[in-house]
Amino acid sequence: MKTILLAACLTLVAAEAQAISRYDPTHMNCGKVQSTIARQGAVILRYQSTRVPGLPLYDRYVQSQQFCTMAR
Repeated sequence: MKTILLAACLTLVAAEAQAISRYDPTHMNCGKVQSTIARQGAVILRYQSTRVPGLPLYDRYVQSQQFCTMAR
């Protein structure tokens, strides 16, 4: 049951974020990350979990509230 719920959540996140560029912040300095967010408005940063080896994690960052989706 947990696997199905996790898969459904990941599908929803992926469907909503299709048009957003993904970056690995471990290969970027702070200024580069900030300028990328400012230029694109919204990005997804992908990094590895520190607790579970090999597990990729994702966070979405936006330039302003304008890039936040409204809940329906």
